[in-house]
Amino acid sequence: MNRAVIQNRFLRVEAEERGAQLLSIRTADGVEFLWQGDPAYWPDRAPNLFPYVARLTEGSYYLDGLLYHMDIHGFAPYLDFALKEQTPTRLVFELTSSKRTLAAYPRVICSP
Repeated sequence: MNRAVIQNRFLRVEAEERGAQLLSIRTADGVEFLWQGDPAYWPDRAPNLFPYVARLTEGSYYLDGLLYHMDIHGFAPYLDFALKEQTPTRLVFELTSSKRTLAAYPRVICSP
C-alpha cells in the first residue's frame, strides 16, 4: 500500500490510499497522537467513513423503493483512493464512483 507523508518542524503526518486513512500524526519529538491499531480491538487507525458511520439495520437500506446493501461504515474505508495532490503541507485524496460504489450508493455527489 502506498503511503504519503507531509511534515514540518512540528508534525509528521502519514496517510495511505486505502480509505484515505491517516496512519500517524507524530510530533517532532516522537509523540504519537493517533491510535495505532490493535487487531484484538480494531486494526485501523482513521479511515474515512462514508457514506455513513456505524451499521445499517441488516446491512441494508431502501432508496426510491430499491434495496441496497453496505458493510459497516459504508464503502470508503475499504477502497483505494487516488492521491491527487501532495505538497509539503497538503495531501489530497480522491475517490471516484465505480460499479462497486454505485451498486451500494447510487447517488453521485458532485463538488462545486
